[in-house]
Amino acid sequence: MSGYYLNRVLGVWAIDQPEDVLSIRPADLGTLTHEVLDRFFARLQVDDTVPGPDTEWTDDQRRLLRRCALSAAEEAERDGLTGHPTLWQPQLRQLLQSLDLFLTQDSVRRHHGKLRQVRSELKLTVDVPLPDGRRVRMHGTADRIDRAADGSVVVADYKSGSAYAFKVLSETNPDANGSKLQLPVYAYGARRELDLPDAPVRAEYWFIGSKDRGRRIGFDLTPEVKQRYAAVLATIADGIAGGVFPGRPEADAPWKKYVDCYACNPDGISAGDRLAQWDRTKRDGLLAEYVGLAEAST
Repeated sequence: MSGYYLNRVLGVWAIDQPEDVLSIRPADLGTLTHEVLDRFFARLQVDDTVPGPDTEWTDDQRRLLRRCALSAAEEAERDGLTGHPTLWQPQLRQLLQSLDLFLTQDSVRRHHGKLRQVRSELKLTVDVPLPDGRRVRMHGTADRIDRAADGSVVVADYKSGSAYAFKVLSETNPDANGSKLQLPVYAYGARRELDLPDAPVRAEYWFIGSKDRGRRIGFDLTPEVKQRYAAVLATIADGIAGGVFPGRPEADAPWKKYVDCYACNPDGISAGDRLAQWDRTKRDGLLAEYVGLAEAST
């Protein structure tokens, strides 16, 4: 039984037991990081102190970010999300260090790109046109939108984890074989939010909390990217409409081979046979278009 069917159709979710949590989960750490930065930039916007391209972060602003982090962390602790205090304290110190380093990297990024942040945590709804005239409605929240001195736009999505799963992203493969659909939505949405329908826009993931901190992966919203994105969405929409959306285990990394398919194996038990099942299933002609998208580079 698929994880999607259990969660989205039957409404069955795993019950969290805070007393069983030894260490904060990566997803919760990512949510905490986003919450901290949202509070920080919201305060700056209220005070009208968001820095320009050539303005360094002040010591007072760095202390403000630290206070935002400690406050959000305290709430996460009360909610039982952070695990055992012995394990959480070094993780919290690392989070504080990563956030302070983020400000240093942000100063460099703004200076070199001549950027000024104009939006933070912006909720977007975008109707993406498909090649046959249909539209697919996409929702998302852009962590940050910047304007450059030359009028172009840069949209950033913060990531607290590793860049490994995003390494294949490029202008020729802006969706990572149909698995990463966020960035073009943010680019479309930024143009609409700023009422700049023809402005050059770049969308990127910004890794701020791992060994890849400081790394950015993204692409410009070129006509070729828009064409590719529309075709990918059409393939996915057609598959769903036709009842063709099989569970496909990812086997590109050894440590993922038997566990990384929640959609097709939500309990994580006996997942080894899922790869064999997929190898048989993908030969069905009904899956040809999806297989061509998902496994184009394999």
